[in-house]
Amino acid sequence: METMNEMRERHKKEIADLQKNCKHKKHKRLPYEWASGHFGNDVKVCTNCGKILKTYSAETGSSSSQITTNPYIVWY
Repeated sequence: METMNEMRERHKKEIADLQKNCKHKKHKRLPYEWASGHFGNDVKVCTNCGKILKTYSAETGSSSSQITTNPYIVWY
């Protein structure tokens, strides 16, 4: 029987493979909560694999990816 830690590692690999091979054709914008009750800008999230995608800021002229690995997103 598989242990909890082995299962977590297996699922991490499966999710990483899904996100790596996903074309990210559909996405939606969701509010990003970096701490309880502290909301930042909306983030663009792929509806197929759940990966936080890079966004382009017209104000700064740069792309943002500083939160692409953070798993804590508020889903509404």
